[in-house]
Amino acid sequence: MTPLGNRVPTRLLACVFALLLLFLGFRLMTGIYVDDEWGDHFWFVKHQPSWQFAFSPVLPNGHEASDIARLSAADKAAHDLFSTTVKDRRFEVSIPSVIGALLVSKGPRD
Repeated sequence: MTPLGNRVPTRLLACVFALLLLFLGFRLMTGIYVDDEWGDHFWFVKHQPSWQFAFSPVLPNGHEASDIARLSAADKAAHDLFSTTVKDRRFEVSIPSVIGALLVSKGPRD
């Protein structure tokens, strides 16, 4: 037997690296969607990676094209990201609103 000294075992590094990749993949490829009509929360798998985790609509359901034209540039970008990411979600599971509220951080738009 040889003493390890200050070396970190290879298996520990591999486990930490695997957990980091798992977290990163989960963060980039899943999200929480808040329904604008009922306030329900849904966990869903995105069709493309995005760092944003919580999604809520900028405009209420049933908006018109003229409403989008009046948005600021930041709100237009948020609306486009919401439209493309949430519209094309691959799989979704309804989660209890209490858990969803804990996962969704309150931003300036809420």
